[in-house]
Amino acid sequence: MKQLYYLLIIVILGYGCQKRQDVYIDLALAEAALMAAKEAKSDIYAPFYYRKAETFYLTAKKDYTNKFFSSSKGNSNKSREYSEIAEKKSILKIQRGDEGDNSIEQDSTNGISTNVTPQSTISSDDTLDEDPF
Repeated sequence: MKQLYYLLIIVILGYGCQKRQDVYIDLALAEAALMAAKEAKSDIYAPFYYRKAETFYLTAKKDYTNKFFSSSKGNSNKSREYSEIAEKKSILKIQRGDEGDNSIEQDSTNGISTNVTPQSTISSDDTLDEDPF
């Protein structure tokens, strides 16, 4: 009976360590993808996807330290996917010779378009004669 008890403890501990190791591997893959996107200058040519990937990576890292392994695994996978998208987009823009940071990026998951560069609120007709402050 004692042998069965010890075997059960070993199996439970082994399963728990395996799950943690799988999440750690996913986190390492997300970090590698984020570094590859950074090398491809995705922060300049595809900043929307790069920032999204970076946010998911930091959330996954925080979840891992707080021992929310399933959430960490999901966020690290999303980070890896967005990093790969950002890397592909930046490589394509570099090959085409497009300038970075001046296009509208669209998130395909929810269809929201976000303007990458902020538009000036002052039109060319407005003049500032005096200091507004």
